[in-house]
Amino acid sequence: FYHSRIHAHISSKMTTFNLSLVTPARSFTSSLKLLLSQAFGICGEKALDFLEENTPEDLKPIQNAMLTEMTLMGMIGIVTFVLGKFKALNDPSEKILGEDDAINEMLEKVHMLLFFILVIFLLEASFLMFISKNRVNQWKEWNEIATEDDKLKKTLRQHALDMADGKSVNHEKLIFLAIRQRFVFHKKAHENHKTPLDFEFHRYLGSCAGKTIGHLVEIDIKNWATLWALFVVFWGLHWSLKSNRDVYIVGVSLIPLLLTILNYVVLLKMS
Repeated sequence: FYHSRIHAHISSKMTTFNLSLVTPARSFTSSLKLLLSQAFGICGEKALDFLEENTPEDLKPIQNAMLTEMTLMGMIGIVTFVLGKFKALNDPSEKILGEDDAINEMLEKVHMLLFFILVIFLLEASFLMFISKNRVNQWKEWNEIATEDDKLKKTLRQHALDMADGKSVNHEKLIFLAIRQRFVFHKKAHENHKTPLDFEFHRYLGSCAGKTIGHLVEIDIKNWATLWALFVVFWGLHWSLKSNRDVYIVGVSLIPLLLTILNYVVLLKMS
């Protein structure tokens, strides 16, 4: 009895000692998570401010579409995170899938996948914004050449000499100058719209580009419905092809390759 009392006393002291070690560790982990969350929020806020201040007015549709989709995907991520914490899903998960936590695990995977998609979407949209801004600045330089006769004649003469000598020529600049001349000096342009000779054609193209790319960045209801249908299909295949999981993995792995080929075809069509 005396030996057991000593053992219990020592065990109690060891438990208290272990708890004193675990509690600071948990506190440090919680503080670190909170610090990282605040740092992520501050960086995101600064990035949005930078985007707001450095986005030209003509490219605002791209920014608005990007922020709209980020908000929507963030809301979907929150919903999946909250639903994944409900214990009420254990019973239907057990009846449908044979595992009480299968649905919760699936929702957790969807939540993580949405965050990954959001990061990729943000990077791609920012890259499109960067390309569009540089292209509009380039159009501005060419527009300044087109508004001054001396610069225009000098540029065309130099391009003609380069072509005669077999040198490389910036065909995009020539196309821009030709389209602008056609746009500004067309007979109907002066009769109906009073287009000035110093018309800022780069602003017009920039506005068109902003609306077009903004429409590409924005995910409409049809695309969301298609994504949801694909999600249901892949989810069904994931649970129905347990015996042929290798075939399923290979098939899913080939999808990015097919999408890459499709994107290349679309790029050729746009060119």
